[in-house]
Amino acid sequence: RFLTLGTLLAALRFFLREPMSSSFLHNPLKWRSFVPRFEARLASARRQFEALVGVGDRSLPDLLSLATEVQQANAELLAIHRWSLTHAEIGYTVAKKIGRVFGLSSEEVERELSNPQHSKSREMDEALRDIAAMASGCPQLAKMIAEGASFEELAARSSARYPEFASVLAAFLERYGHRASSLDIAAPSFADDPSQVLTLLRALLGEAPADAHTSHPAVAEPAPARFRRVSLAPLFAVVRRYLWLREDQRFYSLKAFQLMRRIYMRIGAIMVEKGCLVREDDILMLAKEEVAACAVGAVSAEDLTGRAKERRAELDVLGREYAEATLCSYPSFLKGNLPYATYERQEEPLGILRGKPVSAGLATGPVRVICSFEDLRHVRAGDILVAPGTDPAWTPVFSRIAGLVMENGGQLSHGAVVAREYALPAVVAVPHVTRLLRDGDVVTVDGSSGSVAVVSG
Repeated sequence: RFLTLGTLLAALRFFLREPMSSSFLHNPLKWRSFVPRFEARLASARRQFEALVGVGDRSLPDLLSLATEVQQANAELLAIHRWSLTHAEIGYTVAKKIGRVFGLSSEEVERELSNPQHSKSREMDEALRDIAAMASGCPQLAKMIAEGASFEELAARSSARYPEFASVLAAFLERYGHRASSLDIAAPSFADDPSQVLTLLRALLGEAPADAHTSHPAVAEPAPARFRRVSLAPLFAVVRRYLWLREDQRFYSLKAFQLMRRIYMRIGAIMVEKGCLVREDDILMLAKEEVAACAVGAVSAEDLTGRAKERRAELDVLGREYAEATLCSYPSFLKGNLPYATYERQEEPLGILRGKPVSAGLATGPVRVICSFEDLRHVRAGDILVAPGTDPAWTPVFSRIAGLVMENGGQLSHGAVVAREYALPAVVAVPHVTRLLRDGDVVTVDGSSGSVAVVSG
């Protein structure tokens, strides 16, 4: 229905403008050359930012220029990524269909498409599990984490008494500190708010070390199936690469987000000193054009303060409404000014919920409805995680759960990609599932058919 002449002409125009990025065979090569240059640009911008921190309000124009430079670097990354995402979607669909023609099951195709290198999200998960396992081996550390000690208190105590743990924790923040609980620039990174790391560690205490986990169990393979798999190996290899790129893009993009946030928070501090804002995080209530206008005196401090106050009050109201709502769903996508249905309603037997199958397998367990990052500490081993959607910071608990159900998403949504890497049965696009299921309900998730059957509740 979307394959119109206009769509085809737009695709052709972008293909001619960006042949290396848009080519199915060359996009990974573009990534390979781009990432080192991207990281070098961010490193340079980071050094410039650090040099400007102590300069005062004279640094305001340079900070604004630096924020624009970082944003431009991220825009170039996303320009490559939009083609990676397109190729991943098409490639995954084609691989599944051709695999079916060759007699391979969904489980067999997904096993072939699982990335042996592991995505950056999986690498972070394993590093966190190692830290949690180390803390679990020390009753004093485990007790501090479980009882809600602050990160500062944990760091100080471990530096003095458990230097190896402190070193591993510091190395984790050095490597993954730019990650955040969401893709909103308003969300602080792990490095800027390390309490988020403790939220994840509390959920993982008692977890087995990372090397005890494997994506897929080894299975005996008959000769005909081996022949079919080998025949499709070139296709699987290319699609695997795109699935890896689809997930790892966020790892790099969040580096730019973290730096932009730090730059704007520094600008916010300067504007507080100038009397333009009441608090530095009010900067997050403004558009960058408004900030730039204030820097050159094109808008009054009173006007800017009033706008930030009004928008924060509106955001607080929306936040309370969301928290009090019985449904923790995302708003519907819009087509024009009307909700756009991303699924087709159909009558199902009583107790059966229907969605899109994205990671094959069967799993039965108690439901755990999670609507916010902070609630991840409630996840227990064997739970069926039910959520509106997931962000990269959520995936450390994927090693504990038995299955995943989401209200939103598709076959290349973040949760679906990582669920397949964990061989975790998953169903997405289940309408209103966070309202229809409650904590403790027992359900069976069928990641092959797309059904969620209520066993008891």
